[in-house]
Amino acid sequence: MYMPKDYYKILGIDRAASQDEVKSAFRRLAHKHHPDKAGGDESKFKEINEAYSILSDPEKRRRYDTFGSAGDGPHGNGFGFGNFQEGNASFGDFGDIFNDFFGFGQQHDRRSAGRGKDVVVDVEVSLEEAFGGINKQLVLTKHVSCDRCAGKGAEPGTAFTTCAACQGRGGLERVEQTFFGTFTRLTTCPTCRGRGEIPEKPCATCRGDGRVRRSMKMDVAIPAGVDDGETLKVESAGETGKYGASAGDLFLNIHVKPHAVFHRKGNDIWTKADISFSNAILGTKIDVPTLDGSVRLTIPPGTPAGKIFRLQGKGMPASLGRSRAAARGDEYVTVGIKVPTKISKRAQKLLEELEGEL
Repeated sequence: MYMPKDYYKILGIDRAASQDEVKSAFRRLAHKHHPDKAGGDESKFKEINEAYSILSDPEKRRRYDTFGSAGDGPHGNGFGFGNFQEGNASFGDFGDIFNDFFGFGQQHDRRSAGRGKDVVVDVEVSLEEAFGGINKQLVLTKHVSCDRCAGKGAEPGTAFTTCAACQGRGGLERVEQTFFGTFTRLTTCPTCRGRGEIPEKPCATCRGDGRVRRSMKMDVAIPAGVDDGETLKVESAGETGKYGASAGDLFLNIHVKPHAVFHRKGNDIWTKADISFSNAILGTKIDVPTLDGSVRLTIPPGTPAGKIFRLQGKGMPASLGRSRAAARGDEYVTVGIKVPTKISKRAQKLLEELEGEL
């Protein structure tokens, strides 16, 4: 019996998980199991991608929750098809589910066969770079299109012949036994690897693969407001697919370096400013650093240590996961009072005289 996968279990999340939790789980697991990393697991990585492709899409997730969860159906059929009645079923609502799980009625997709791997890299930026956005140059080692054969996999000037195994379809029929009976689906042809044709003479450089592994430089745009732990996706910037198949995606795991002066909380920035004991009593004006220059802050007389002042609109731009309508967060300045450890005899005498007045 065919048993659908439990995508929630694969990502290690609850069925009530939010979209942010789905994304966070995917980012963590994809980074852990990516096949290019030491100890990576390609099969696990593909399984994680499959789960994320369903649960990250609200409509696909709704259909999966309704029909595709093993063992949740009220009739205990193991598919979650609670409204299915033998001999009186409307399969119109199940069409997309059949397509997703069984490939029923679909043509073989040559572009998806041999799709390039996704690439995951860590990108470190300073707080100032995260504030203003920056173009970062990465050096990536990945599969790219072969220059000699232009990604076709055949020696220049040679032709292709139709694959005899699949008759040019790129896929082979496979019979599957399911709860609903016997179905036939198309799988990638192992002879032509989904192309439907075979080069008469494979390319001498890439040996018919259509791509070669090479180190290359690539500029990526890091948007303003990006936060530590966010993952940016650059579509089709991963590894080139085989034989002209679609490319994988590039995922950028962002790491914002700690700052010596500022501390970020969401879109807000926090910093400290120390003033003298006399300035705390009498009041003063000080220059306070912000991410786009210093501002003049008025300290009123009698300001106690730990007093917090708000500089509106002096924080970070809205990050990718938040509404851009807010534009920028705020900066908060916590005042500290410097108490001297040593003072002159004259200063000590003056303070003693003022003690009764304070």
